[in-house]
Amino acid sequence: MTDTVPLHLVIFALATFFGALIAGLAGFAFGLIASGIWLHIVTPAESAALISAYAIVIQGFAIWKLRHALQIARLLPFVAGGVAGIPIGALVLRAAPPDHLRALIGLLLCSVSTA
Repeated sequence: MTDTVPLHLVIFALATFFGALIAGLAGFAFGLIASGIWLHIVTPAESAALISAYAIVIQGFAIWKLRHALQIARLLPFVAGGVAGIPIGALVLRAAPPDHLRALIGLLLCSVSTA
């Protein structure tokens, strides 16, 4: 009886850890960093769902800590942008080939890291 962990699960966990570590140091871009590796083992739609779930957890904690300083009126433009952008992004993810999306994320990571 062998209880081995699948390689893709180990890669996923390492990508998540290093994405969180780098994003914690930089203060942003967890999804971009983690998806650079996640897109090799999951589909773009799954990667987007994972990024959203992790963002809710991470940002939810930050919002809870800063809840007294929030001004709802100043948040409305961001909410409006999200309401418009989420359906468009979902359509793009559904239509985007994983290879092209992987290359685009890699190019974006390289260009940001050299800037």
